[in-house]
Amino acid sequence: MTTINSLTELSSAPADPTIVWLAVDDLNGTDESKKVRIDKVPTVFALTIEGTSVLSTGEGGGTKYLREDGDNSSSWQTITISTDIGGLGTNVATFLGTPSSANLIAAVNDETGTGALVFSNSPTLVTPALGTPSGGVLTNCTGLPVAGIATFTSSALAGRCSDETGTGVLVFGTTPTIATANLTGVSKHGSYQNQATETTLTPAGTTQTMTCNTCNHQTLALTSATGTVTFTLTVPTNVCSGTIIIKQHATVTKDLTWALSSGTIKWMGGEPDWGADAISSIRLVAWRWDGTNMYLAPTEVAS
Repeated sequence: MTTINSLTELSSAPADPTIVWLAVDDLNGTDESKKVRIDKVPTVFALTIEGTSVLSTGEGGGTKYLREDGDNSSSWQTITISTDIGGLGTNVATFLGTPSSANLIAAVNDETGTGALVFSNSPTLVTPALGTPSGGVLTNCTGLPVAGIATFTSSALAGRCSDETGTGVLVFGTTPTIATANLTGVSKHGSYQNQATETTLTPAGTTQTMTCNTCNHQTLALTSATGTVTFTLTVPTNVCSGTIIIKQHATVTKDLTWALSSGTIKWMGGEPDWGADAISSIRLVAWRWDGTNMYLAPTEVAS
């Protein structure tokens, strides 16, 4: 069989343009004895100059590739990622062959954390360090540690409450300082029995009001009164009791007329004749409010 080494143009165009010549074993195409007419080539030697198809013999499915075997021949072979594909990073081929979370983390070299691959819908994260998130909703979160709560002031706490009462600073149980508290629903007797100071009321004219909620033990000093003083007791919110010291004028004895903001006054043993007391004299009046009646129990003038 003659080997076709090259195809060249003839030195001159053929007389019959329908006939194509091949120069066989002749690079220059000048040796007329080596020219072969294509129209005389047997059909078994039909040639396709471009677009030659390489067909598989007995291989189907489209899963194999033609590969040289290193012995001047080729064969159809299956490509294996782990052995036939080069240039991949460490453990990447393993992940491509078996795509698990463990193999992915082995193939990545700058990951953070361990465990399974996480997707956005309902993942379960175990002790993640989230840093400072830009946002989030903690409606269903539990177990917030007290140490994790930022410090805040009493004013800031009050600002987050919508139903608080009163103002000022947060109060704890041991020796708090409470200004003008209205303790609804509790007796004030225990609260004030060791009060630090006593309120002294000094009417400059002829009227004076004493609020029994303000303090349980108070003094009415008549030293500046100009006549008979109408002394009105504003009854407590709840049942409680207390005492009142009455100090007479230093030069002219003043009389008293007692009144209540509501309810009825009941004297225990009768009301004293205040105008008959000596100048600068002192009496003690104990009072007890039961929600309807104000019971007043005067003592004798102190000696």
